[in-house]
Amino acid sequence: MKDFFLTQALYILGLKKTEDKLRIYNGYINYTLFDWILKNKISPALGYKILKKLKIYSAREMRNLFRETVIANKDLFDHPNTYFTSFGSPDIIFKSGNRLISDFRNSNREYENRIIPIWKIPSLPKDSNIIFFDDLVGTGRQSTDYIKEISALLNSSHKPFLFCICGTSEGLNLIATTTSFKVFASDTLQKKHDYFTHGDCHYFNIAEKNEINIKTDILKSRTANYNLGLLIAFEHSAPNNTIPLIWKDGFNYKQNLKERKWIALLPREY
Repeated sequence: MKDFFLTQALYILGLKKTEDKLRIYNGYINYTLFDWILKNKISPALGYKILKKLKIYSAREMRNLFRETVIANKDLFDHPNTYFTSFGSPDIIFKSGNRLISDFRNSNREYENRIIPIWKIPSLPKDSNIIFFDDLVGTGRQSTDYIKEISALLNSSHKPFLFCICGTSEGLNLIATTTSFKVFASDTLQKKHDYFTHGDCHYFNIAEKNEINIKTDILKSRTANYNLGLLIAFEHSAPNNTIPLIWKDGFNYKQNLKERKWIALLPREY
């Protein structure tokens, strides 16, 4: 009966399509959007605008992007000395790169014999192309740090590439200009259109940006740096470059001297 009334409320409020979109995310719990707005005290107008721009890549959509990338780079992918691996430590099985290499295999079985664990790179033939997979390049700093870590695995003749589902123009440029990797993304994010809390992006008005920034400050830990203001998620995870109002589940904070706990729309742990 409760689900019936909540469903009716979705229709009345025009949020049925939004609820359906949120269910793309593996960790979304039905009707969480009500708690997310009401219990976190997000103004309805701001909540509506956030939900409108929130982009969640489904597994099907990501597999289609893999196929499109293969078609656009057919010579590279079909080369007998091209190999594929995940971008991220193989010991950390929850890293996005490990998830994406599995999806790539399932959508492009003709390449599965050339998918390798990262530790096999030193044994690859001379002049091999090595394509790494990841979901998002944000600032690019974390990616360049990881490239430095694995550079010892590559010999001077290897040609490394990084493919990501989406990446910021600044992050992609940082990798391209400071490392030996060539990097390409299916979707490139720009400040004007995708950095929603940035001064160059005018989707949110000043009052709405202030509300987002105030709540973001509440959710910051001492080492956090949420400065891109993205509204991106993948069916398996929400990256930390996305506005933390979306994913920072269970975070304890004080408001008006009262202890509260943040309810995430798309929690990372599920």
